[in-house]
Amino acid sequence: SQPEGYKAYKCDKYKHFKGGMCSLNDRAVAGFWNPGNATGVYYFSTEGYDFS
Repeated sequence: SQPEGYKAYKCDKYKHFKGGMCSLNDRAVAGFWNPGNATGVYYFSTEGYDFS
């Protein structure tokens, strides 16, 4: 797991997120440490994290 959570980006479409078009949008922490106050659709990637 990621101790400090994952950076999630607010984005209206997944293809925009994957295309890097949401990196300047609002961010929230995804995972256990999420404070629960974000509204809207957020995406995050676990690519590059070691889960072993």
